[in-house]
Amino acid sequence: MVPEGCQQAGRETSSSLDRLICLGLPLRREELKAKQKSWMPIGGAQIAECALAEAFLRYHPLESICFVPTGAESEGELNERLAEYPYSSGSTVISPAEALRYPGRSLIFQSSPRLFEAAGFRSFWGSPDWPMVGITHSLSGFDGIASAIFTATPSEHVKSFDRLICTSNAADRAFEELEACVHQPQMDNDSTRDKGGIHKSVMPLGVDIERFRPAPSASVRPKLGLASDDVIFLYCGRFSVEFKMDPFPLLAAFALAFGSQPNVKLILAGDSTGGGHTKIPDIARDLQIADQVSIVADPSAPVKIGLYQAADVFVSFSDNLQETFGLTILEAMSCGLPVLATDWSGYRDTVIHEETGLLVPTTWYAADSHTSRLSPFSSEQSVHRMFSQEISFDVRAAATVMRRLALDRELRNELGRRGRLRAVRHYAWPVIADSYGRLFRELIAEAADDDRRGAPELATYPYYSYDHLLVFQHFATHVSGPPPAVAWVTDDRVYSAASNLLPEAALAALAITRAPGSVMPTTWLVGVLTAALGESHAAISVLRLLLKYGVLVIA
Repeated sequence: MVPEGCQQAGRETSSSLDRLICLGLPLRREELKAKQKSWMPIGGAQIAECALAEAFLRYHPLESICFVPTGAESEGELNERLAEYPYSSGSTVISPAEALRYPGRSLIFQSSPRLFEAAGFRSFWGSPDWPMVGITHSLSGFDGIASAIFTATPSEHVKSFDRLICTSNAADRAFEELEACVHQPQMDNDSTRDKGGIHKSVMPLGVDIERFRPAPSASVRPKLGLASDDVIFLYCGRFSVEFKMDPFPLLAAFALAFGSQPNVKLILAGDSTGGGHTKIPDIARDLQIADQVSIVADPSAPVKIGLYQAADVFVSFSDNLQETFGLTILEAMSCGLPVLATDWSGYRDTVIHEETGLLVPTTWYAADSHTSRLSPFSSEQSVHRMFSQEISFDVRAAATVMRRLALDRELRNELGRRGRLRAVRHYAWPVIADSYGRLFRELIAEAADDDRRGAPELATYPYYSYDHLLVFQHFATHVSGPPPAVAWVTDDRVYSAASNLLPEAALAALAITRAPGSVMPTTWLVGVLTAALGESHAAISVLRLLLKYGVLVIA
């Protein structure tokens, strides 16, 4: 049955059925936790890949769907996994060698931006007129730059009828910038050579609007042990500074907004891998909101949906470069929740400010290039952490918006109603699957008509690194150096809580400069911190944290 308000993806008939070849099949959510590395949280990309595979099986963007084992997986293992998916009847697992025996036309789908893997399959086991399509997730690590090196280098492996699907406008622009970084060294050496590159389409992820749907909170809250008269703010996502967000600014904003209002609660739910959630109770205690903050680690799917249905406001203050879309925001909208989020990356595509939710402006304080210079020699986790500490939002302004939503039930209801309508019209999986189907058929038709022969001259590029700020600066609302002057906040709770997270040497220097409400030149404060810490970039890092945590404000 097709959900109300959606259209069924059409299964067009033809003399030979068009076939979708999916490289691999992701683990279902239930298996991910058991097989995930102990330090790596379950990511939005993994959940998205599962949901996309299920949508393909249910709505068939092409008439025939098959899956090919990748890596060390066997056909038997993939068959067992396919059987666990709903709507898998009629779909098959084939070996790579079987791919060429199909009489109809085919398209290869890679559920990541790593199209070099799809190109390898096409070269060894496929046909040169089979289009290949990939999809972006995080672009700030290896997948992003390795994929850009492949697609931006002119070769016979990337064709005009191949496509990379970008899940947001921010991801589209980021990949363009990554490809530009690849082009530049070669253009400097030979300005006459044609640039490589792959055609891109912006196409969002989807949501199951039948599972994620509104329900009266009065019927849900008792099952979860929640009071009927509380105003509940809900965060749902990874407890990870490296992969999602630093929780301190959210907790600080909540404390400023509701520290004396015990009937307003904040629930933080999500994957506990890495133990990031264990630090939250201490921060909440220091902010004097321990009785108002609850943690739900590793919620089951029914509990997660119940939390969406029981909450009054969904909040996500992401500050991380790896975030390009934001699945939980879409799930919350589908459940009829108003969304309060940072104006960051793909969030601004999904959330319409003052219509389906409210966006808090972000600022990337890019004071020097130390972090970018260090990033090629650091792990992805370290890079994400380093850059996230440069990105801030106004904690006091966020507290004001939180109070506005808590006090205005009518506003919450209207934003939630419009968010649900937007989810149904634009993000329901039947709608998204139909868009995929139309794109796939267009590419297959284009490949059939393509009569160009021969390969372009190949280009080689030297090893290089890229500037993360240049590639991802558009994720933030503003990019700025340090403000000319800053002032200490007057709320001692925020400073006291933040002081537990700062270097001891910095605390000693700050103690002699701090007077609540006092204004000081930023250069003077950086000088004091540099004298204490010994390095100017360390001083600037502390300054960024003080701004991020709401301890300092722009004067």
